[in-house]
Amino acid sequence: MNIWERTESGMDERDKEPRMEQGITGSLDVTLGPLKSTLTLGECFFGTAESLMPSARLLAMSTKIPGTGLDHGLALISGHIVEGLLKAFLSKKGLTEKRLQNEFGHNLSTLWRRSVALGCPASATIPPWAERLSALHDKPFHLRYSKSNALVLPNPQAMIFGLEELLDVVRSAIRGDP
Repeated sequence: MNIWERTESGMDERDKEPRMEQGITGSLDVTLGPLKSTLTLGECFFGTAESLMPSARLLAMSTKIPGTGLDHGLALISGHIVEGLLKAFLSKKGLTEKRLQNEFGHNLSTLWRRSVALGCPASATIPPWAERLSALHDKPFHLRYSKSNALVLPNPQAMIFGLEELLDVVRSAIRGDP
């Protein structure tokens, strides 16, 4: 349809030319006040961990392609996922952000043990993939600041399977599902 085939409502009555919307040019400065979240600390931790899972799944599938180096990225994201899930559980149990930071930092093994002690239905024994990930995720942060390209990373398939399982048990535990 060309512009002359438009209905009468699309035409300017004065000259029968099509009406054109004019754009706004210029600039606008806006200052927002403090952003307030209605989410709890645990919901924030869980939401971040859950939102990283699609990337982890994609990377886990891609690590099957030799020479891609994507297993390092998978380990890095997986460390954040495990930390977020376990801190979500612990915050639901009443631990404050300051306490989580001071007592646990980024130590996934300690977070795992404390979560299990407080009733998290995850495996009582830390799986080998999570133990290895903890050693890389915590100080001195080998995954982030590696001084070597010879890191021993967790098995990608075992790790993604374990992440899916941990996501499910933490989701059920913090939402009160049976």
